[in-house]
Amino acid sequence: NRLEEESAAFKSQVFAAKNDFEVAAQAKFADVEEQLNDALSRLAKSRNEVQLSRETISDLSSDIEQYRTELASVKGMASNSNDIELSKLREELAQTKFDISQEKAKYSSVKR
Repeated sequence: NRLEEESAAFKSQVFAAKNDFEVAAQAKFADVEEQLNDALSRLAKSRNEVQLSRETISDLSSDIEQYRTELASVKGMASNSNDIELSKLREELAQTKFDISQEKAKYSSVKR
């Protein structure tokens, strides 16, 4: 009878210890599972941010190439504009020299 009581008490303690262990293990498992889910969520967010950054870099690189092309075009137009302006100034200078020589010729003929 006493042996049965001790056996029953031992079984009760073993089952209680097993139950406590299972509860603690389940809580630990839930905690680790939550940490894993948080880490996976942060990883997914980071991957998304990396992808968005890559797209932004690609867009900016494309924009830079477009601006370089436009700048080269504007420089070309400015150069052409400068050449045209220079040509006009040369033409005006030649005309002015011609006018001066005409006036000199008139002056010389009047002087005689």
